[in-house]
Amino acid sequence: MFQLLAWVLTIQILGLAAFPLVSQIVPNLRDKGFTISKLVALSSLGLTSWLISMLGISGPSGRVLLAITLIFICISTYIGLKHISQILYFFKREWKLICAAELIYLVILGIFALFKFNDPSINHTEQPMDLAFLNAAMGAGNGGPLDPWMRGEQISYYYFGYWIFGNIGSLTFTRPEITYNLSLIFIPALMGTAVFGLASSLLPHSTKIRSLIGVGVISSVSTIFLSNLYGGLSFVAQNRMANSAFWDKICIEGLGSTTARAVDSWRPIEFWWWFKSSRIVNFFGESCDKQGIDYTINEFPFFSYLLGDLHPHVMGGPFLIMFCTLCLGASFRGSPSKLNKSTLSLIILIAISGATVSFVNMWSIPVVVTILLFIYLLRWISGYEQGILNSMLVPVSSIFLAAIFLSPFLFNFQSSVTGLQPSPVQTGMIHFLIVWGPLLILVVPYIVSQFWTTPLSVKWKESLLVASIVAFSPWIIRGLLPGSISPDGPGFTGVAVPITALIFICTSTAMSKIQSAGLARESIVLLLMSLGLMLVLIPELIYVGDVYGNRMNTVFKFYYQAWILLAVSIGVIVHFCAQKYHLTTNKNRWLLRFWGACSLAILLMAMYYAPAAIATKTNESHFKSFDGLIFLDEKSSDTRNAINFARSEISRSDGLVEAVGEWGDSGIISMNTGIPSVINWPGHQKQWRGDSINIEQRVLDVKTIYETFDVNLAKELLAKYQVKYIIVGPKEAQAYGTLGLSKFESMGTRIFGSQPNIEIYRLEN
Repeated sequence: MFQLLAWVLTIQILGLAAFPLVSQIVPNLRDKGFTISKLVALSSLGLTSWLISMLGISGPSGRVLLAITLIFICISTYIGLKHISQILYFFKREWKLICAAELIYLVILGIFALFKFNDPSINHTEQPMDLAFLNAAMGAGNGGPLDPWMRGEQISYYYFGYWIFGNIGSLTFTRPEITYNLSLIFIPALMGTAVFGLASSLLPHSTKIRSLIGVGVISSVSTIFLSNLYGGLSFVAQNRMANSAFWDKICIEGLGSTTARAVDSWRPIEFWWWFKSSRIVNFFGESCDKQGIDYTINEFPFFSYLLGDLHPHVMGGPFLIMFCTLCLGASFRGSPSKLNKSTLSLIILIAISGATVSFVNMWSIPVVVTILLFIYLLRWISGYEQGILNSMLVPVSSIFLAAIFLSPFLFNFQSSVTGLQPSPVQTGMIHFLIVWGPLLILVVPYIVSQFWTTPLSVKWKESLLVASIVAFSPWIIRGLLPGSISPDGPGFTGVAVPITALIFICTSTAMSKIQSAGLARESIVLLLMSLGLMLVLIPELIYVGDVYGNRMNTVFKFYYQAWILLAVSIGVIVHFCAQKYHLTTNKNRWLLRFWGACSLAILLMAMYYAPAAIATKTNESHFKSFDGLIFLDEKSSDTRNAINFARSEISRSDGLVEAVGEWGDSGIISMNTGIPSVINWPGHQKQWRGDSINIEQRVLDVKTIYETFDVNLAKELLAKYQVKYIIVGPKEAQAYGTLGLSKFESMGTRIFGSQPNIEIYRLEN
């Protein structure tokens, strides 16, 4: 509990320190950037400490981070004192909005703190990998973090999220296994308050404070707690409320009329039933219980928080909202973008924000670049900027500066990406509506209503041209790819056509509004929707080629960002509908009432998933702690002792070797210490690096080290990778047999453990 309070206090201090800086750069936001100030502080601290490490000055030790923080506070205090009257007036005027934002932050924080305290174990799916990278980041020295599972190499993965939250762990002297869980508590809280701020800033300044708070709360709750319709369907199946024909039409693995009914339970009791909510989209064969050729991943924020993988797409969510908020503030700057002190500050802040979003999750790069360039293009169209060159000053400079910030990572980055490929299949309409129904039930009528009530501008040809370019660009890109037209390919009768039409309508409406009334906030809402829908459309036509050879990763990463961008607008849509209802005569209100009733039913169905899944997940765990390794105290206390010993007694520069495997507890010592091993999780290494390094040779070398009877050969291989420590335990005995393990007694000194438990040998020179 002490660590949680330390994190709350530290992040709060950092956020308050950042606020004077942010408020002067984006003063036209309703909250003046208060709701993103914590994220700006985390980004600035993380990027500064990372650059110091990459330049060979110092690793992210507690003292270094404290020094950076104190300098940051001093600068902010100086700026705050210069504008103290403005800041005090702001807090006096907007205290209700600020209190509401902080309350949202604390409530979400409390919910997920309670959840993680009852479900702390880091022992499944991608969690071990995430913990390994977190350990590497927190123990990094000069030159950045080393790959704990590839001795002699840096991490070839976008690891900046681990670095950012690892910084807070180091600053508060929190162990990595606790830092991991605290990160998963603060991510949704930071996301919730950032969404609150962005949504409330999408309304005019004249909007009443009660409406602003309502919009912010609705958008925040929708983004964090809303799910797709799988949870509601699971409840229907659990209680046998539909016949077999219905389930045949739905065609989701594990759901059907034969699903067991538990009369004493308000939720499904099947182990990990909630997991299948992220595996809805599929192209099935003859049976719905058969995995098809398009087995994709369709995560949404709450599922990710529930699962507990500290993955880049999860960590990137709050920072994406931060970037959108800064761009919103930049879009309404009154003065042209001349290179003065104010513009330079904006460029630096946007560059820091853009670099952070991109480095935390590189799948966000297309979104970041699109938002930034499009915002300033629209400023030019709407007359905020004089000339296209002036309008491109801020975005181009920001992108260039962000690239400079990230250059130490980009120059050494290895990837398995092979380029763009035409998508061989499309999402079925049923599955598409199950995934996106809760959002589209509100988004589609809003777009249609805005289109219907917005007259074409005088420059309607330009509006249609821009809308056509936006909507059909994925189709054009697909048409240019080799093999894009195939008799075995999709017929484009699924969701691609209606989504394209919706993007066209949404973009043309936004352009008409901009050309007739300038860059209004409702235009920004429409453009966010258009971008979200674009991210949904792209995987239907093209995907990024990688080691998987299919569109799984593209659907996964684009769908997640699309969910965030669309969910942000929910509060604005509800506010719009409420206004429409009051302005509509009683005779014509029946349509709004009918649509409202349908929407409420769908949304309640989608909200059911959160409490039901939390109840199931926590019921399956009997640990009460924030310590993610507490399960080892029960499962394997010897492993926990070996980890603690290695952390305190072995230098990361010496390296180690342990049994090679994939998933689970493979590479458990290197995973929990950050001490690089020769090789582990080879399948994942191929995903990260492609064929750039001979991974299979390393796997064979480790096998030889453990199995050979030739002491000299084993020493030569250990010297090849400059490894000084050897792990011998049940995992090694199971993988390589016991016959070759006895040689280690003659090769070095046993410094920890005894048979049959884990032993650690130090190789003698």
